[in-house]
Amino acid sequence: MNTTAYPKDHANHVPAAKVAQNTSDDADWVIIGSGAAGAAAARFLAGEKQQVIVLEEGPWRDRRDFSANMWRTMKNLYRDAGTQVLWGESAFPMLQGCCVGGSTLFNSAICWRTPEDVVDDWIRDHGVGSTISKQKLDANFDVIERELNIKPTDDSVLGHSWVMRRAAEAMGLDGYVIRRNERGCKGAAMCVQGCPNGAKLSMDLSYIPMALNSGARIYTGARVDRIAVHEGKAVYVEASLAPAEPGGRRRILKAHARKGVLIAASAIQTPQLLQKSGLQSPSRKVGEHFQCHPGIGVVGVNPDDNYDYYFGATQGYEVDYRSRRFKVETISLPPELLAIRFAGIGQKLMRGILDGKRLVIWGVQARATAHGSIHHRALLPPKLSFTPNARDLEIFWDGVVEGARMLFQQGCKSVITGIYGMPFEVHSMEELERAKPRLTPGHFNAIATHLFGTARMGADPSNSVVNPRFECHHVKNLYVVDSSVFPTNMGVNPMLSIMGMSKLCTDMLLGA
Repeated sequence: MNTTAYPKDHANHVPAAKVAQNTSDDADWVIIGSGAAGAAAARFLAGEKQQVIVLEEGPWRDRRDFSANMWRTMKNLYRDAGTQVLWGESAFPMLQGCCVGGSTLFNSAICWRTPEDVVDDWIRDHGVGSTISKQKLDANFDVIERELNIKPTDDSVLGHSWVMRRAAEAMGLDGYVIRRNERGCKGAAMCVQGCPNGAKLSMDLSYIPMALNSGARIYTGARVDRIAVHEGKAVYVEASLAPAEPGGRRRILKAHARKGVLIAASAIQTPQLLQKSGLQSPSRKVGEHFQCHPGIGVVGVNPDDNYDYYFGATQGYEVDYRSRRFKVETISLPPELLAIRFAGIGQKLMRGILDGKRLVIWGVQARATAHGSIHHRALLPPKLSFTPNARDLEIFWDGVVEGARMLFQQGCKSVITGIYGMPFEVHSMEELERAKPRLTPGHFNAIATHLFGTARMGADPSNSVVNPRFECHHVKNLYVVDSSVFPTNMGVNPMLSIMGMSKLCTDMLLGA
């Protein structure tokens, strides 16, 4: 893999501050966003000698910008410094990246292929079988896994994940060592702050440099304001560039696309961009059918084995309860995020956070069934709406119960669920079941992860936004390649699926 130590110095990187005045540029393809979807599209188009421009709203960050201080990390890497919230009957925080590489800088590098049952659902219920198949996706995954060194987490850096592995083996559960895109992981347990060792092959260290080395150009500090359409075709993208100095004026960049525009801005920003560009579909489905994987924490106290919570892969092992729509994952969190998930106040809270040898922290990732919506509002913050339904609440509870069962099996003396209305700690499964409250969305301390469906793909324009070739039903030469096209959520971490689907689009654009 051809990368550089600090790729932001690459000759084909154009920071907004270096653009002296309003300007224009042109290429075969203009790609909006540089996360998993946009980076993959850029890498595979530029690799076939196509001229590519990538527009990224955030800056290019590297190890010199990373910090163990979570506030500094969130300010540098996260959109709105990590303050985005989904609103409904309860508020769910939602973390996204705003930098070159997007959320791949601070995710846990988890790479699972799209489950076969998900692809079957998409083909049966959404009519995408003319272009989407497990065989085509698997062929793309083969390429991506080889290029990004995707492999199971090594035993030497499993660290705290050994607790779950032993529980799964003892209980005969479907447990898996997590596959990740990394090279030389040292077990720093700091994925969410940006890997301090440069071992995680996030897009800023892999596919974006590969695209630039093939001739692509990336503009950073370029906030896309609209997509211009002429005679029913997308023709250029208008972006406002970050000021060259504090307090300065933003300038305008027009990036003209000879062949097409690819939107890879995420399931949150993509629908808003379509809406503010006046490209709402005739069926008004843009921004609808939002889905996600809410994550809930469960904590075991005083396990039989002492270990260092802050050593090992951030997430190294999981147990899959797929038929019950959840999985339980190991996770390391910095103290600032752990404080959000850990119940209690004052000295009790601080003792729990600081004594990592007495805690086992796991996450329950739920494949929620509820749908929300994402809508741009011109003079107000966007309207981001999601409320888990009654079935989802039972899935959350089911996940907490099974997580607790594994924790008790591994000798934990008590379990902290963080569920409102329950005791701070429960000391047995019987006590846990007796303490179950009448569940509402407000009972769970959840965070929204893995976002899908707001410009979903389908053969029928009346209930979808893009066709099975990723092109908007109502605008030619305008393609969406991020997870907003996924007809449903998946129950697995979507990064590899996003890259595989993005490559599938580029394969079609290239006539492969």
